[in-house]
Amino acid sequence: MSYTVDYSEEKNYLIRKFQGKLNPNDIKSTWEYLIEEKLKKHRYIGVISDYTNAELNMELDDFDHLLVLLKKNSELLENFKIVVVMNSPINSVFPLFSLRYSQFDIKSFSTVEAAKIWMLESSKP
Repeated sequence: MSYTVDYSEEKNYLIRKFQGKLNPNDIKSTWEYLIEEKLKKHRYIGVISDYTNAELNMELDDFDHLLVLLKKNSELLENFKIVVVMNSPINSVFPLFSLRYSQFDIKSFSTVEAAKIWMLESSKP
C-alpha cells in the first residue's frame, strides 16, 4: 500500500490519494497517522480520501475498529468533513459505513473535483 497526504493551505483541507490493495489495518493506520501528525497540529475543515486507484479488501464489520478510533477522537473530529472518492462498486463499503454511523459527516463522490466543491460549499457559514 502507498498513499500521499497533500495539504491545501488555501482551502484548508487535506487530500489523501491511495493506490494498491488496502486492508482494514492499512485504513486504520492511515487514520492514526492523520490524527496524530496532521489533525492534532492544525484545524482542517475536512479530508478527501481518493480511492480511485485503490482496491479495498474490507467488509462493513471491519469498520468497527475504525469507528472506535474516530469516537476516541470525536472532539477533534467535531464539524470535520470526511469525503471518500471512489469509482468502483467494490469500494462501496464507505457509503454503507456512513449510513450506519451517521454521527460523522461522511460523503462519497466519484470524482475529486466534485468532492472539493462539496467540501468548500458545505463549509461556508
